[in-house]
Amino acid sequence: MLIRIEADRIKAYRLKKGPRQMVSVNGRLYRCDDHLMVRDINAPDAAVIYEIDGTQPMMPEPYILDPDMTRTLIASAKMSGGKKSVWMRLDASKAWQWLSVIAVVGSILYGILAMG
Repeated sequence: MLIRIEADRIKAYRLKKGPRQMVSVNGRLYRCDDHLMVRDINAPDAAVIYEIDGTQPMMPEPYILDPDMTRTLIASAKMSGGKKSVWMRLDASKAWQWLSVIAVVGSILYGILAMG
């Protein structure tokens, strides 16, 4: 879980299961390494706590993240193509374009099948 302290509220974001080194929330990047997680002794959950524009997590003991390692992780994510590509985005603005393409292709296929 990522806990972000904002000026007027504290917001918690549940992270997906699995190893995560960095998480982007609303355009801000936060490190979420396992050694940064603070575990609740009364629950099976663990969390990392950041101020909204903070670069260092709030920990029980002082801990400073190495900015060079963060830059290395960002470069590695860029080289590996971490974001999944979407080959077709369906949204309201493109719905009419797709409907017209489907209508044209459907009428051509119907014409070919009806003649045969």
